[in-house]
Amino acid sequence: MSGILDSLRKACDDGLAAVQHRVELFGLELREEKWRFIETVVLVLAAFFLAMMAVLLLSATLVFSFRDEARIYVAAALFLVNLLGAVWAFATVKKRVKGDPAAFTETAAQLRKDREWLDSLK
Repeated sequence: MSGILDSLRKACDDGLAAVQHRVELFGLELREEKWRFIETVVLVLAAFFLAMMAVLLLSATLVFSFRDEARIYVAAALFLVNLLGAVWAFATVKKRVKGDPAAFTETAAQLRKDREWLDSLK
C-alpha cells in the first residue's frame, strides 16, 4: 500500500513540477511580449511625431517658395504625395504585424511535447 501511495505522490509531484515549469515559461514569455509591445508603441509614436514635423516643415517651405498663384497646386501635390506615403506605410505595418510569429510559441511547443510524451505512455 505504501508503494502505491509513494508512486501516486511521485506522479503528482512530477505533474505539478511540469505545470509549474510551464507557468513560469508562460510568465516569462508574457513579460517579453509586453516589453516588446511597449517598445514598439513608443518607437512608432516617436517616428510618427518626428515624421509629421518634418513633413509639415518641408511642406510649408515648399508651398511658400512658390508664387501666390501656384501655392494651391503645390499644396495639392504635397497632399497627394503624403496620402500615398501614408497608404504605403499602413500596408507595410499591416504586413509586418501579420508576419510576426505567434505569441507564446515556446509554451505551446512545450505543451505539445508533453502531450506527445503522455500519448506515448499509453
